[in-house]
Amino acid sequence: MMRYAEKPFLQYLDSFVLRAIGELTEQQEQAIHLLSPTFVQAEGTRPWFEIVAERMSFSEGYVSEIASVWEASRRSASEQGLEISPFEFTRLFVDANFPS
Repeated sequence: MMRYAEKPFLQYLDSFVLRAIGELTEQQEQAIHLLSPTFVQAEGTRPWFEIVAERMSFSEGYVSEIASVWEASRRSASEQGLEISPFEFTRLFVDANFPS
């Protein structure tokens, strides 16, 4: 995917957000696990999402905060007669909060 061509860590960050909102599909989880051995090997034996949280210095409650923003965004979009996809939310959330 072009989004990750020059920024490989971005795929982990996007996956972290999708996981936080309960929208990381089984297929996406498998794909991130295929990437994980190199990432985990370089960082230790913890799961990829713990490594991302540490690298980004996320607080313990950050996953809940992301989920709350997701729910508020869905509600707001719905009130306007719109729908926001999980990936669209993730892309906007990551790009707004973690500009590269």
